[in-house]
Amino acid sequence: MQSFAGVAVGSCHKIEGIFYDAITIKHPAPGYLIMKNEQKEKFKHHITDKIQRLKKDIISYKELTRPISPDNAIGRISRMEAINSKSINEEALRKVENTLVKLAHALKIIDDEDFGICIACDAPIPFARLMILPETNLCVACAEKLTG
Repeated sequence: MQSFAGVAVGSCHKIEGIFYDAITIKHPAPGYLIMKNEQKEKFKHHITDKIQRLKKDIISYKELTRPISPDNAIGRISRMEAINSKSINEEALRKVENTLVKLAHALKIIDDEDFGICIACDAPIPFARLMILPETNLCVACAEKLTG
């Protein structure tokens, strides 16, 4: 396969809203800037805001997952609904805590030279995808292959 400055000739791809005719970026050449500085700042601010919202969500979920007191006079069906809701909220709490860890990691590595590069195919992850899923480390194509 031919390459030019770290770019391998291949099929047409859309990266950050721009169609690159007949090329696939496999891995950036040294010094290649995947994310512009203003995008990095916007991204850092976005992650920080999301982290703050998730911390508030964690407080709410912890409140919703408190033990259900057996001396509450709420009836058998209502108690079962409360136990079911508690289980659902516990799972939501685990997911939010997991996302929080991933966001903190993304914020920590944003200045690494390979940040924003798909770990499966070495292609740049579009900025729009990172804004939607800041904790992602896969491009859309690889994520689709993984989930089937």
